[in-house]
Amino acid sequence: MFFFFFENKSPTNSFFFAFLQIDFRLLVKEMKSPIGGIQVRDRPYYTSQTQWTTFRNCFIGSEAVDWLVKKNDLHEREPAILIFQHLLSQGVIQHVSENNMQFEDNDQFYRFVERE
Repeated sequence: MFFFFFENKSPTNSFFFAFLQIDFRLLVKEMKSPIGGIQVRDRPYYTSQTQWTTFRNCFIGSEAVDWLVKKNDLHEREPAILIFQHLLSQGVIQHVSENNMQFEDNDQFYRFVERE
């Protein structure tokens, strides 16, 4: 069980604080669920003027953030981004390039790391 603490400035320039208590094993299980989880599928990627490649079994960073924000009724995207950054740094997910250690809330592809 982990606790995350966030401090952000609101649009009114006042500070707000939030604590999230997270069971990462349960969260990852929910993310991977074929029903209601993050959409994991093969994704084509345009690499050059004439070449396409397909990344297998991956999800899009911004869609994963959307999923977590909606699931947990978060009012900001930043807590979800930090949670995915934590999952990336712990080796639970990885960028498809396998060498990018910064989670980005955009169209980058990520996949779950299958542990043996």
